[in-house]
Amino acid sequence: TYLLSDQSSVDIRLEAKSNRATLIGPTLHPYFNLAPGHPPIDHHQLRLHAAHYTVVNDHNIPTGELRKVVGSELDFNQAKALKGIRLDHNVVVHGNLLQAAAELISPDQRLHLKVSSDYPGLQVYTGEHLSPPFLPRQGICLEPQFFPDSPNQPCFPFHFTRPEQAFVAHIRYQLEKK
Repeated sequence: TYLLSDQSSVDIRLEAKSNRATLIGPTLHPYFNLAPGHPPIDHHQLRLHAAHYTVVNDHNIPTGELRKVVGSELDFNQAKALKGIRLDHNVVVHGNLLQAAAELISPDQRLHLKVSSDYPGLQVYTGEHLSPPFLPRQGICLEPQFFPDSPNQPCFPFHFTRPEQAFVAHIRYQLEKK
């Protein structure tokens, strides 16, 4: 269910029911570009409210290890420009709909997109492999989710939907003009 609000936000409610135990983790895969004419996202700034990220192997498959973002290439605790930065990573977020997990800032700093969700992870992808009609890096994907490969990693959270317990998740994208 999509709900557009007067506060320039879209609130999404994902709900699923099943008649037996079913592993589930639906999400959205939207790309954003806050600049007129949609040039590459290089001059956008990104801030992530995350303390850890999921480590991946050479094939981009999670190992089950979590590492601190401080001092790593994923340290976006302060907003920084995306020029020269390639991301396709899952960060661990607080999973609180009332707190932003990420903030994307337009090149002129007049638009701020805040992403919040009750999911524990946020996949951030800078669009290197976008194909026509789009150009590489023409958008950034901010995708709240469970951690990739979570059913196969004992310490990663995931969800089974059961007949007596429906799955429900919330995602909010809020655009603010400064």
